[in-house]
Amino acid sequence: IKQNPADFDYMTAHNCELKDGTVVLISRLGYTGEDGFEISIPGQFAEAFWKSMLKNPSVKPIGLGARDSLRLEMGYPLYGHDLDETTSPIEASLGWVVSKEHSGFTGDKRVLKEKAEKPSRKRMGVKLTDKGIAREGSVLKSKDGAIIGTLTSGGFSPSLKTAIGQGYVDIAHAEKGREILVEVRGRDIPAVLHTVDFMAPRTKTASALKKAV
Repeated sequence: IKQNPADFDYMTAHNCELKDGTVVLISRLGYTGEDGFEISIPGQFAEAFWKSMLKNPSVKPIGLGARDSLRLEMGYPLYGHDLDETTSPIEASLGWVVSKEHSGFTGDKRVLKEKAEKPSRKRMGVKLTDKGIAREGSVLKSKDGAIIGTLTSGGFSPSLKTAIGQGYVDIAHAEKGREILVEVRGRDIPAVLHTVDFMAPRTKTASALKKAV
């Protein structure tokens, strides 16, 4: 690559030219929570590019499942699982993406109402406190057995060495530290509600990058 990705600011994307003239899109977003890069490349060149990357002794392949466990640790939602067309940014704990001053956008009536009042549910992190792995679709219950929500993503955290997940919880129960139950194959596993982020991201802000480069 002719340009140096280390010069890119965090949360930016750039068209870059490979040595053979192929144009690729490189973004510095870090969806795993690391200070990482994403490369979008024309399909016909992908295999050759991949093989050239693997020739570097510092590069090792890893599966998509690793990306999923890492983004869960960071509390990042995945569209089609934790987000869909029925989800508002307020109930998804993504209110920071909504302007505090403007209206007139798609869905503004619902979003502004939820900002002023409260949504009926909230995306929360879930940490199992007993053995088991909870997956998408697992029912979340209060300690007395009442259904209070649904898990939208779940798996094992390699960093925390325990099962975690995220899902939507009725707003009356959406409190960090609240003890709950997660139904897995007919068994209720003790768990505790957590903020969506279990670990601090290692991505860098634009100002920090300028100092580091």
